[in-house]
Amino acid sequence: MKMKFKILVGILILAFLSAMTPTFASSEETEVVWKIGERDCSGNEFNQDPDLTGPVHYYVGTDFSNFPKDLNDWYMRRTHIYIHYNLTDEQSKKDMNLSLCVAMPGPTDSFGFNVSVNNITIGSSFIFKNKWCFCEIITINKTLKSGENVILIENTNPSNKGYWLIWDSLKLCIGACNEEKKDGILPYLWVWVLIFIIIFVIVVYLRKRSRDKRSGKVKAENEGKDKSKKEELSKNARHILNEPEMKIINQLLKEDNITQIEISKRTHIPKSTVGNFMKELEGRSMIRRFDKPPSKIVLLEEWVKDLMDESKGDERWLNIVLALREKRNLTQKELSDEITVPKTTVSTILPKLKEKGIIRIVKSGPSNIVQLAKYQKT
Repeated sequence: MKMKFKILVGILILAFLSAMTPTFASSEETEVVWKIGERDCSGNEFNQDPDLTGPVHYYVGTDFSNFPKDLNDWYMRRTHIYIHYNLTDEQSKKDMNLSLCVAMPGPTDSFGFNVSVNNITIGSSFIFKNKWCFCEIITINKTLKSGENVILIENTNPSNKGYWLIWDSLKLCIGACNEEKKDGILPYLWVWVLIFIIIFVIVVYLRKRSRDKRSGKVKAENEGKDKSKKEELSKNARHILNEPEMKIINQLLKEDNITQIEISKRTHIPKSTVGNFMKELEGRSMIRRFDKPPSKIVLLEEWVKDLMDESKGDERWLNIVLALREKRNLTQKELSDEITVPKTTVSTILPKLKEKGIIRIVKSGPSNIVQLAKYQKT
């Protein structure tokens, strides 16, 4: 039975690889500068809110749920999407390609849009017609600059006609992007072949699993625990401050007790999204807000001011303290994973934090446990 199961799995893998061969090009990417979403022919990871209206601004590096799942013209809603990102001087001089992958257009299987970078149109009247799971590759190297760049994707369909376009993924590459412009992910014949094979394999697997349960050989519970630990570790990345949040913190360090509208103007973060970043910072007990119509007064918490003063503006100190405020007890390796900073770098920062009396390091068996000595959650 084990041999049959392995053979079926092997057939499934070979069929899948064969089907994928005509879809993806063999050209190599020199570097992926940023990527939004996953190439899975769905927009499930994006913002699903049907009432998300008006121009939408997305900042690369923030959660995918901040990016709208579609571009549409219903009631003049999501007709403009702005993507903000930064490039180094070296990157801005490289040849770059923008990959726009779409899960599906609708309801007529046809959708048109324009693309511009830094207010310069680089492509017009792109039309996704009768194309699902399709990618458009656009060269944008002549319009880039060092520092912040902004890509605008703009609907070109008639207003209020009910056209829409669901995103799959978006990617900026130095060099070639590994998506070939073909209709659909798989040839239709292979779709049905794969569906049949998958169903057959699932039936065989379920029968095998049922017998294994009776004989006490199922390991699903242990595998589930390992998966939960990995998912929990990925969620911890939410404690890391993104670029707009650091802009807000740095602005408040310069001038505290100012309105939310003033912060939006001085940091160039749109008023439509600055409130979301404020909410995240407030949830971490880093700021306080008070109503003062038509806006809100924003105050930076004292512990953030003191820590940034002690660190001389090193935001890595802030990320370490945020992680320890949430987890309390972490080994050096766990702390490195939490803030996505190499362990060797963390090892050079911790002695400085200890010298300032911010942390203490406690011996626990073969490991050293890092704890906060001050700035704990109250």
